[in-house]
Amino acid sequence: MTSETDALAAERDLYKRLIELGGHDELDPLLDEALALVVELTGAERGVIVVREPGLGALHFFGCDAQDRKRLEGELSSGIVAEAIASRETVSTASARTDPRFSGNKSVQAARIEAVVCAPVGRGGALYLAGRRAPGPFGEREVRVVETCAKGLGPFLDRLAAQARRESRDATAEVRARMPAPGVIGRSPALARALSLAHVAASSDVAVLLLGETGSGKGAFARAIHDASARARGPFALLNCAAIPEALVESELFGAEKGAHSTATRKIAGKIAAAHGGTLFLDEMAELKLESQAKLLGFLQSKRFHALGATEPTEVDVRVVAATNADLSARVREKTFREDLFYRLSVLALRVPSIAERREDVVPLAEHFVSQLGGEPLVLSFAARAALAAADWPGNVREIEAAVQRSAAFARAERVGVIEPRHLFPDASGGAADDGEAASYQEQTRRFQAKLLREAIARARSATEAARSLGLSRSRFYELVRAHGIDPKPS
Repeated sequence: MTSETDALAAERDLYKRLIELGGHDELDPLLDEALALVVELTGAERGVIVVREPGLGALHFFGCDAQDRKRLEGELSSGIVAEAIASRETVSTASARTDPRFSGNKSVQAARIEAVVCAPVGRGGALYLAGRRAPGPFGEREVRVVETCAKGLGPFLDRLAAQARRESRDATAEVRARMPAPGVIGRSPALARALSLAHVAASSDVAVLLLGETGSGKGAFARAIHDASARARGPFALLNCAAIPEALVESELFGAEKGAHSTATRKIAGKIAAAHGGTLFLDEMAELKLESQAKLLGFLQSKRFHALGATEPTEVDVRVVAATNADLSARVREKTFREDLFYRLSVLALRVPSIAERREDVVPLAEHFVSQLGGEPLVLSFAARAALAAADWPGNVREIEAAVQRSAAFARAERVGVIEPRHLFPDASGGAADDGEAASYQEQTRRFQAKLLREAIARARSATEAARSLGLSRSRFYELVRAHGIDPKPS
């Protein structure tokens, strides 16, 4: 610990930070500063802020890694954190491991927790400090500092919890009660509208045409429609029309008898036959050539087809769902797509919204992809979630998934359990891309955003003025500076 004079100066600094913190509508680096200061003032080994709301679970953890988070999540139902939140009183113990109140908690014993002080924050949070660099328990002065900090943080974190409640409202809840669609991740109004139409599609047996940008999740919608339909027990067969050479498309669709062509060394079952009793999903439908389009149309009209080399037709019961990111109406006008096939496929057309239309789904999507990773558990830091929300995603859901997988590789290479912005955007610091390669659209966009923000802050007398000069709301301004790790206060 520093001298008493230094300690008093640091304590005054803490109070100043808390006053500044209370004036902001959005989380910013001051929260981390306040946590670092209270840890220093108390001589604690580590500190964590937990924000929890009844019915919503743990919303945010600040200052902890994945291992600490997992342990503290266990304590939200029993243990030190639960005691502080339930009693609304500070909990202090010289040794949680031997304290009869907490010694039965498995996470306490596993972590061999000794000195702890935990104060309630707001209506559903806690400021938790564990371990001391000096021997013995936390003294009266340290407990007072923790309680002062917790009291100062309370109103701010209550606002954060209220914001989280607003953000957690699931516009898709009503339609999901009828059509769960677990593979379609998100809760935005735009997604809810698309799911409502998907429910209509699932309730009938007509052909469906899924429209939308590349990577927007058309395949997940096709699967959801199948799973919610009367054909759910039947097969779901997929054919990517862009991935199959033209010479083999008909063989892939209709199958082939042995010897029907040079590669048919045995009888080949086509995708249509494989989908009997279920759903055939034709992805990248616009890439099908005119000759194959004509043969597909013939099947859709008669529900019968000839495998290559077969003399007798085969009759099947198949529902067709097609998808494309192309403008099929334009292709029809250009005579590169058959008009009669277009009408056959688009009995019910459903447009899957892009990420630009459902930005509130970015973080839930990223968290879902993190949860699907194998190996040691990883979590997204608050800064990473902010960076994800602030970024543009022209590649839609597919690009978010790739970013999460890449960030996991970087985080594990560093042997850390928390994904930070630097892992998500490793080339977005403003430097040149590796090996002289051109920066991606995503990286260049982030660099340009950061440049604009820094220039606006340098010109302005306050963060509010900087936000106004850019035509941004204060909340959006703070979201962006937090995502880029920029100090919003003019120097």
